[in-house]
Amino acid sequence: MAGVKRLVYCSDAAIIREDAPKNSAADESIVVRPDKIGESYPRSKAIAERVVLRHGRSDLQIVIARLPWVWGTEDPKLKIICETIKNNTFAWVNGGSYLYSTCHIYNAV
Repeated sequence: MAGVKRLVYCSDAAIIREDAPKNSAADESIVVRPDKIGESYPRSKAIAERVVLRHGRSDLQIVIARLPWVWGTEDPKLKIICETIKNNTFAWVNGGSYLYSTCHIYNAV
């Protein structure tokens, strides 16, 4: 990787979902425990983070971005949400007081 100075790995915020403080900001002090993650996608992201970090070098900075739900106009989940709103079947989690982060794809690139 001649000339590459930084590697940015896009992980998933869900890897710390169980250990993060509820309704609060999370930081790097939260220990990632892949063996405690029940869902396969975030567990695979947590395992991949460890692999990526092992390949850091003094001349290669490793940055891990734990993104929340990244959405865009073609996101199938967004279409489902829009349909439930249109059909009057949408329900807020915990009456709308549950904090949930999202990121539009244009803000992630």
